[in-house]
Amino acid sequence: MDPVDANYLKTLKSLSDHFDVRTIGDFFAWTGVGGRHLHALMPPVLNQAMIAHSKKRIAEVQDFLGRPLVLENALTPVAFKASEFAESEFFKRLSKETGTLMALNLTTVYRNSLYQEFDPELYLSQLDWNSIYQIKISILNDELKRQIGIDSAAFDRSLWSLLGLTGRLMSSAKNKKYRDWE
Repeated sequence: MDPVDANYLKTLKSLSDHFDVRTIGDFFAWTGVGGRHLHALMPPVLNQAMIAHSKKRIAEVQDFLGRPLVLENALTPVAFKASEFAESEFFKRLSKETGTLMALNLTTVYRNSLYQEFDPELYLSQLDWNSIYQIKISILNDELKRQIGIDSAAFDRSLWSLLGLTGRLMSSAKNKKYRDWE
């Protein structure tokens, strides 16, 4: 795997210091290999080896930046056979082992559930809600919904249902110190 881009981190640290930001967020995905940037978010294999690799990278980046990372679930239209965990379990383990926080995009959870045929409510119920820093919803216009074969009304109802469940699950979290809205 390619090393962390030191010049990028220096620039990011300078910018973060200038604006005194509390956290740094990014998608949990890879974007390049062999020194080539792919200009796309590529899904990782969700296994113990990726947790071990990520643990080292997260520590390196957080230590350099002096701020916690917040990792967002990325759109993953495929699941790898080599994956050992569901994404929800992977994020739970990653957070436990690294202390990293999660930006949870509910639209992404729902779209991934359609692509990979999993229950999005089960996904949400398996997360460690004490590690959730931010909840996001991406709005999809009707044309995009048609292009990806999603019924617009059903999509909207499902997303609102997931948001309601999210509220109930969040209220049960014990550690709320990271939440921006408190």
